[in-house]
Amino acid sequence: MVDRPWADVPQLPPASATYRNGVLDGPVRHYGPDRRLRTERWYRDGRPHGPWRSWYENGRLAEEEIFVDGRRVSHLAWTTTGQPISSVEAKHTRQPRAIDGEAGDTRTSDARHRDGDVGH
Repeated sequence: MVDRPWADVPQLPPASATYRNGVLDGPVRHYGPDRRLRTERWYRDGRPHGPWRSWYENGRLAEEEIFVDGRRVSHLAWTTTGQPISSVEAKHTRQPRAIDGEAGDTRTSDARHRDGDVGH
């Protein structure tokens, strides 16, 4: 496994991703301009597996989705003050939302998460 931090690349938001044999395998993290963690998503063999979390600028957890072998099995969300706003138990296969440049993203970007390149 290789962990590749890109915090010193000025034109891109700070991010890091872990790959095995050219495929996402482990955490993908994106940081805000203040260098605080904003999203963390886990992959296994290029598929979502484990927690996907995002945080508000105030540091509170905004959303958490749990994936098992590419399928979302739960989803929770909170307000900026920490109050629960939704709870969904997924009973069917769902395509996870991708951040620009992550696996599953179909938008065009100048940079991609592929062996040494990163996009936001």
